[in-house]
Amino acid sequence: MHDPNYERTHRLITKGYPLDILPTEEELERVDQMDPCECPRRYCWHWNWINHAWDKSLAEGCGANRTGTNIHGRPIHPFHTTPCKRLDPSNPKDHFEPNEPAMLEDGIPEGRWDCGDKKQSRVPSFDSKSEGGQSAAAYHRNMPDTHTPTIHAFIDRYLAQPSARQFNPNDFLVDTFGDSPEMADRLLALVLAGTKTATCSSLWAWEHEHAAPLTPGTHAVILDGANTPRCIIETTQAPIVPYNQVTADFARAEGEHTPLDLPDEQVLDHWRQGHWAYFSRTLPPLGLTPSQGMPVICERFRVIYAEQ
Repeated sequence: MHDPNYERTHRLITKGYPLDILPTEEELERVDQMDPCECPRRYCWHWNWINHAWDKSLAEGCGANRTGTNIHGRPIHPFHTTPCKRLDPSNPKDHFEPNEPAMLEDGIPEGRWDCGDKKQSRVPSFDSKSEGGQSAAAYHRNMPDTHTPTIHAFIDRYLAQPSARQFNPNDFLVDTFGDSPEMADRLLALVLAGTKTATCSSLWAWEHEHAAPLTPGTHAVILDGANTPRCIIETTQAPIVPYNQVTADFARAEGEHTPLDLPDEQVLDHWRQGHWAYFSRTLPPLGLTPSQGMPVICERFRVIYAEQ
């Protein structure tokens, strides 16, 4: 339940401008009566209004169930044409994505909208063992447990730089490389050294997690194995190609082979072995079977900010 004594300070920011839109105590009391599996309205990123919009139906308010673009002009991917289970309980897919700035603003506790297997936390679990050098689930937009004061302060320090592009802090992605603390540190070291300038993700896994595609200009805060922010990268390219058409040039840009001057054929063979093993572990839990022609995102990036 919300804390009625919580001091709200208009933290919610949209497109860089603070909004003085705060629910009344009556509205928050109404929220307290809601079941965790109900549509949380304002507290989900897919909700089409910044307030609760109680006068709107769930079908009107849920942007996850539309094709085309959402109110921010971002593409809605085909899997969102399936209604969210919070709108249609007969559907097993829960599209809920926690809008943690709104929850923070209103004093809504973390985990308030957990429903069955759908948990609010999206911090990398580091449960599986990957040899592919690939992020366990690509980037997760606005993961609540990673949008901590430490990470917000890190973003603020970047935005204070004269050369920084002005972004809404909540539009930064937050992630680690790899799927174990050791791998996160090892791959981060390669990134900071300038050796690793690319990473590959499954398009299927991305669309399972995100409403918007990965595009050039995307900014991501990269954490080390202890979930400490270490750098910010900017996506420069994100073409989608079949797995079996990834080139040796791209595999070399991933920078995970040793020695670095291996012939192209060996570099590509190393890349394929590691990534095939990774996709063979991570796609089946999503109900997907890896194939040689499956689409992958060949992302190239540059480091735009780093701290020791």
